[in-house]
Amino acid sequence: TAAWLAKVPCAFVAYDLLAWAHRDLRAQPQLLRRQLLESHVTTLHDLVLSPLASRPETPQAWAELAELRRQARALQVEGFMLKHRAARYGTGRTRS
Repeated sequence: TAAWLAKVPCAFVAYDLLAWAHRDLRAQPQLLRRQLLESHVTTLHDLVLSPLASRPETPQAWAELAELRRQARALQVEGFMLKHRAARYGTGRTRS
């Protein structure tokens, strides 16, 4: 309700698009899934896109990402996620 949103503002943040128009997109690269998500976001109301981070090229850039992760914990959210642009969607954690 409007009263609850005034007390506890929240938003639905979209990080990925796994299916669209009865089509499974999980095997597609993350870059394509993100482009599709961005192109369809205008049709979806009250949706916020997740922020994008550039590929860290320096130790300072990695330190900045570590700070974002620390801030996420301070906000009591799960963390900070990085995805490779060519990555397909997979469930669970991948182990080397």
